[in-house]
Amino acid sequence: MAESFIRHPQAIVESTRIGPGTRIGPGTRIGPFAHILPGAVIGRDCAISGHVLIEDGAVVRNRVTIQSGVQVCAGVRIEDDVFIGTNSAFASALAQQNGCGLPPDSRTCTAVKRGVSIGANATILPGITVGENAVVAPGAVVTLHVPHNAVVSGNPAIISSYVDVRPARTAGSCRSTAPRRAQSSPSPAAPCARRASVQPAPRPAPACRPRCRPA
Repeated sequence: MAESFIRHPQAIVESTRIGPGTRIGPGTRIGPFAHILPGAVIGRDCAISGHVLIEDGAVVRNRVTIQSGVQVCAGVRIEDDVFIGTNSAFASALAQQNGCGLPPDSRTCTAVKRGVSIGANATILPGITVGENAVVAPGAVVTLHVPHNAVVSGNPAIISSYVDVRPARTAGSCRSTAPRRAQSSPSPAAPCARRASVQPAPRPAPACRPRCRPA
């Protein structure tokens, strides 16, 4: 049976060898020197760059982009439409037992929700949940759960702002529906900023003048 995904000749893909419980969806591209271990699940239309390692038990859903040098360890669940930048790291449960400060029995799932963007060289500790549409800045070290739509940065990562996610507007609107950084106040130069309408002052009524009567 022909493979429904595209892989580089130098990629090592073992996930298709162990039965129907593990698979790689159609339209997924796997780059050179990537290694997909048995037990990994990858959805459709994903882009897996070179030198990516996806371990047993990791789940990658649909339309996920994973750039070079990322290691997705066992227990990581990545939902749809996620972007993971170069050399981002998901700390494994083994690191917990080697003194990273977390209890050794907290082998919980690391969840990356729909629409998340993770910058290059970011580190996600085990058991962390990154909420929907959240943004993890490059180089951030995430030690706590990230709320939906939050933008986190630093070491340890803290919330710096929120992403403005608004529903799609009707036709003819000039506001973009793409997520954007939250602002304290709308820019005065924004074409869609609402401005208070200035009404002209009402004119006073003309004074009544007595009519002249002929003598």
